[in-house]
Order: sequence, then structure tokens, then C-alpha cells
Amino acid sequence: QTEGLGAALARAHDLAGYIKVRLDNVNDRQCRDFHVFRMAKQQKGAKPADFDAALKTMMELPFVGVVEEYELSLQALETVLKPHFPAIRCRNVRLNAASGVDLPLAERLAAMKAEIGVDLYRRLVAANMKDICLHQAAVTKLRELSP
Repeated sequence: QTEGLGAALARAHDLAGYIKVRLDNVNDRQCRDFHVFRMAKQQKGAKPADFDAALKTMMELPFVGVVEEYELSLQALETVLKPHFPAIRCRNVRLNAASGVDLPLAERLAAMKAEIGVDLYRRLVAANMKDICLHQAAVTKLRELSP
């Protein structure tokens, strides 16, 4: 069985150790503006960490879902798909859900900060400022799409 770096690191470290190893490798995108990196690549000629390119990609999408706005995301998805699939009904079905997923984002982030320590948390936030801004844009877009 082949396993990836992420799985090996997760087995070898606690959460703080996993994040530290990922952040210590400047070429590792897993804990460093991951979503901006992925979305920017969709724009021809864009650099990997190009926020404007990532934002453009996101804005071109007909739908964007946000995890902590899951119900609203389902409603918006249904609205986007309904003209093409009139009978569609998007509904929330929970299978294999982790505990704590119902906690507000602020509470989950506070728990993470307590678990990994203030210094590493600050480092993680600093490494993800573009993703944080992209997330805010996604929430705004979602609310605009919602019925």
C-alpha cells in the first residue's frame, strides 16, 4: 500500500507537529494558502500564489459552497441547478460526521489555537492570509447566490 506524505506525517506527529513540518517546507502548499494556489492555477499565466487570479476563478464559478454555511450552500446549489434539473432537491444527509462539526467556526478556531499553541497558530494564520480573504469572498458570493 502506498501512502502519501500527509498520511505519514499525521501518523508521526500530533496536530502541532504536522502543521509545523508542513510550514517549515516553503514549497509545501498544504498549510499555506492551499485554495489560492489551486484556484490561481486555473487562470492562464497566473503565478501560484496570485490572489487576484484565484479570486477571478472563484467568481467565474456558477456556485461556491462554504463548509460552515453548509445549509445555505445547499440552497444556493439547488437554485443554480434548478433551471437545468427542475426536480432536484439538495438536502443535508450526515454520514460519518466528525464530532464538533456543529460548533461555530470561531469556537473551532479557538480550540485549534489552544491545541497547537498561540505562536504556531499565528504562524499558520499568517501563512494563510490570502486563503482567509478568499474565504470571505466565497461567503459573500454564497450569500448573493442564496434565495
